[in-house]
Amino acid sequence: MKAVFYILLLGAIGVLVLQLARQYREEGELRKQVETMRMKTEPITKENERIQGDIEGLGDTEAVLRELRRQGYAAPGEKVFVIIPKQ
Repeated sequence: MKAVFYILLLGAIGVLVLQLARQYREEGELRKQVETMRMKTEPITKENERIQGDIEGLGDTEAVLRELRRQGYAAPGEKVFVIIPKQ
């Protein structure tokens, strides 16, 4: 009777060890997936932060005017001169 008990106990321990090993392997795979996703989203997050900063900076009228002038726009009535360098 004791032998049957020990065999069942060893079988149960074996099953638990196999389950633990399977879960450990799955956890490693999930960690790799999380790291891959983090690496993919990091540049997007940085770009988003940069754009948010640009948006906040454009809340100021002076900043909006500077940005428009930087892009070549002029106020009504102003003359714009474009200097084209020699090649």
